[in-house]
Amino acid sequence: MINNAIQVVLDARHSVYVESTPDILDEIAPVLGLAMSRGGVRVTVLLFSHTPLLELQQKVRSQFRDLRTVHPGQFFTVIGDDRQSVFMPRSVALGRDGSRYGYVFRDRDMSWFLVHNYFNAWYRATRINVSSGPAGKVYYSHRLAINDIMEYGLNGRSAVLTGGVMRESGKSVTMEGRILSFTVSEDIVNFTFSSGGDEKYTVGGYDSQVEDIEMVALEVL
Repeated sequence: MINNAIQVVLDARHSVYVESTPDILDEIAPVLGLAMSRGGVRVTVLLFSHTPLLELQQKVRSQFRDLRTVHPGQFFTVIGDDRQSVFMPRSVALGRDGSRYGYVFRDRDMSWFLVHNYFNAWYRATRINVSSGPAGKVYYSHRLAINDIMEYGLNGRSAVLTGGVMRESGKSVTMEGRILSFTVSEDIVNFTFSSGGDEKYTVGGYDSQVEDIEMVALEVL
């Protein structure tokens, strides 16, 4: 499982989401550091452990700018670019049965299911490392875009949607405008984008069902 997780990280070009115990994180931390050093790869880490928070803060590597902890945790996962992933049950990750096994998904739909659950936990998790500002100006993940809109008050900022897909027509669209607001609930996660005048669009991620536009890339100006 660790070798499969490492391969997911090496294949990623834009984002890697990790939910892990501290011990397993130590095993994959070097390759996560390598991914971040390549530039352009955003790594978010969500830890679960029975270790007290203060001790966890002292133990965990300081290299991760996006680092949170959640209790009791959901599962072990590493997700690359929202497209491929590995999954291990929580009890297995905690070593309760003395062996490790898991599943590898080279499938965007299953990986997206894990992304949805990952960020549901991320939003309620306790921050360990808090950055002073957003990591970058170009987002290929609408979940990361919404995270930074929430965290750093990007409402009202000028932005460019590049290569988005109109949900009803399937046509590709590029437009410049402003980020107006965001919605985050268990079922709906999107932001509202204005291209000027009275034109307003809701923007979601992969497999959007209710939004006007499926986001491909967003550049915040």
